[in-house]
Amino acid sequence: MLGAAGFSIHCYSTKSFRTSLMVGRFLSIISCLLYGLIEIYPENVRRWPWLGSFLLQATAEGSNIVLRSFIARVSTGPDRQTAYAMLSAGEMLAIVSGPLIQFICGKYMKDVVVTIASW
Repeated sequence: MLGAAGFSIHCYSTKSFRTSLMVGRFLSIISCLLYGLIEIYPENVRRWPWLGSFLLQATAEGSNIVLRSFIARVSTGPDRQTAYAMLSAGEMLAIVSGPLIQFICGKYMKDVVVTIASW
């Protein structure tokens, strides 16, 4: 919620979507990298990078609200329904493909920890 509020306030005050969307994607990439490299930390301190990863991802997901308002702003009336449908289809594809790729990789690489972000 704080990410969505922060990104929305920034968009309203600057009258621009670009920075908020880029920062959201950048935070998501950093979060995925931190999550993927979680194995390099000792087990007794692993919870802190894990927590940081999830907090960064939760903040980055706030930019999805900005993306929805961006679609409303740039689409025309007749194609707005298609634009929102494509956004929802992309989100559903990400939700389904992430665990599917993990399942396939886990089946063939038994001893390797495979982390593939769904975002």
